[in-house]
Amino acid sequence: MNDSDEVFLDWLDFVFDERWAHGLQNEDEYLDREDLGIDIDDFVRDCIRLFRNPDILVGRFNPAQLDSGFFSFILSPRMELCWWIWDRNSDADLRRDFILSSVTVFERVFTKVVTQHSCFMWWDALRDFSDDPDSRTADWMFEALSQILAIESDDCRESALHGLGHLRHRGKRKLIEGFLRQNPGCDCRDYALAAIEGRVL
Repeated sequence: MNDSDEVFLDWLDFVFDERWAHGLQNEDEYLDREDLGIDIDDFVRDCIRLFRNPDILVGRFNPAQLDSGFFSFILSPRMELCWWIWDRNSDADLRRDFILSSVTVFERVFTKVVTQHSCFMWWDALRDFSDDPDSRTADWMFEALSQILAIESDDCRESALHGLGHLRHRGKRKLIEGFLRQNPGCDCRDYALAAIEGRVL
């Protein structure tokens, strides 16, 4: 193991510490990215490295730790990804890689480990609330969600439908209707129809 690998493992232990979910002790619970001295681009590069090879997480961290790391740290408002990912001034290649590499987390982690929030809320945490969202980000997100919807996992499919429900994209009706035709007996039919209309919580 080289120094870079050791630094990365230390980063994983920091990110997937359950304290993020339960509140920090002897520190301000609302520490943000700048308080932690984290550069957003460097942070995203570490996330992409993890997302491309997430198998290291399974067995190293329990479901609560995974939920803490993903939902209460990486995807939390403190890291500001929900704004950065839609910012046209942010590095486009990094934004695209972050979105598309996350598919592997669903394929290799969320098909094996049940989390309380992370899988279902992943795309909710990254949704856009502006009147003029970046169409490139929407296209990349639609591409990722299309792949996740095809995974043979109820949790992953529900996450994809949840994300599609919040996404404004010209292709989502056709995608979801095609999914329903291919899966006529799925339990998520009502939710899928709600997602088409953007009526998901």
